Amino acid sequence: MRLVWGFGTASLVLGLSASGCSSSDDGASGDAGIPFEELPGELMTATCKLLENCGAELSRLYLPNEECTTLQERAFLDSDFPALAAAVEQGRVVYHPTAARACLDAIANGQCDVLVGGLPEICEEAIEGATPLGGECTVDAECGSTRYCNASATCPGACAERGGEGASCASDEACGRGLICGPGGACTSPLPRGSACEDGGAPCAAGSFCFGSGPGAPGRCEDASTLFTTNEGQSCDISNGPLCNPELVCVPSSGSAGSCERPSKLGESCVVAFPDGCGSDGYCQIGGDGSGTCVELPAAGEPCAQVLGPQCQPFARCVSGTCRNLQRLGGNCEDDTMCYSGNCDGNVCKSTDACSR
Repeated sequence: MRLVWGFGTASLVLGLSASGCSSSDDGASGDAGIPFEELPGELMTATCKLLENCGAELSRLYLPNEECTTLQERAFLDSDFPALAAAVEQGRVVYHPTAARACLDAIANGQCDVLVGGLPEICEEAIEGATPLGGECTVDAECGSTRYCNASATCPGACAERGGEGASCASDEACGRGLICGPGGACTSPLPRGSACEDGGAPCAAGSFCFGSGPGAPGRCEDASTLFTTNEGQSCDISNGPLCNPELVCVPSSGSAGSCERPSKLGESCVVAFPDGCGSDGYCQIGGDGSGTCVELPAAGEPCAQVLGPQCQPFARCVSGTCRNLQRLGGNCEDDTMCYSGNCDGNVCKSTDACSR
């Protein structure tokens, strides 16, 4: 079972593609557990609690006004859940409600590596895949906790063992516990905090991000909770750190170095800063004379704001320079970023399974 939370650089996708869910057989126990139909809401509540301790500063930076459980539940319901529900209905996956409760408790109170390297081991008891090794499948949950649905060559796919360090892969699901599919197509461990990193390279461990990287210049994996720490009036540096606490912005005065200040409000004058000098409710629009004014973020159909951070109003994304509302299943789309499911197929938002990875 694997829990994925990514910024896709600002789109969140949460999948339970290898999570156990299906018909129940443990109703005789004292705890009724979590009914399958309540799993999406319960899972997102647990996940958002975990995210508060694992990079919440980044979500406040890129998705400041999008309520976590709303965004994540829509993403899960539109992506993996339909295929998962079908597997439950058809008996290809057996769901244990009581074990699911223990799993979600472990997620909510777990370590950040849950977000990248796989769910707590207790979660393996929530799922019972009924498809044997080599058997036909459409979702990872059918294959059990140590296998995944490999649909890289055929669809439907076939249940295959997850690979170890160095094994070839096409997605994270192909790799074993604690591993991800690296940019070279091999299973590898996420980079630990303090490691050198680069854009497009191996990802940093959950709860940290690659800070300071640029063309020809490597960055380093930094813990978000220890980087956004500088208080009002203190020094900050956009390129080298430290950065300001989430309520403040870093206003450069000499190169990338500057001081932490309060963001301006809508209608007030502003200057270029990181994050944007107008806080979460707007952005600093720079006029032809170089002066700036805080204005509302663009609505759907309007040109995107040219800023680092949210470029459109909540629950909208910048697509080809124009703000577009995120779409539920069946909605019209131009690319994957317009869909909560992350899957735009034939200009229509569709759910995901192993074949759509």
